Amino acid sequence: CFPNPIPVSKELLSKVLSLSACIIPSVVSGTISVPGSKSISNRALAMCALAEGTCKIRGLLHADDTSVMLESLKKLGVKYFWDEHGEVLVIHGSGGSLKVPSKPCYLGNAGTEARF
Repeated sequence: CFPNPIPVSKELLSKVLSLSACIIPSVVSGTISVPGSKSISNRALAMCALAEGTCKIRGLLHADDTSVMLESLKKLGVKYFWDEHGEVLVIHGSGGSLKVPSKPCYLGNAGTEARF
């Protein structure tokens, strides 16, 4: 039990529990600091890979899951390179246009990549 429950309106609750969402395309600009999380790091990689233009990620977690995600993105035609002595990953977004890989993408046990 919560000592101080907060009432939630039906309208807000219906949005949170909605089975679907309407995504409105827009331009986003800013800086994201990625914490040391495989899931968040791989979600950032997926967003940058699908974006238009260039994205920079500082503090990307170096782990097996992120390595297989980067290799898979390369097979899908996404271009990237490491900058600032390996501290920043620069990804050239595909604008949502990925190529069909000639060989299967190995994902290991990476759940986020499998869903992507």
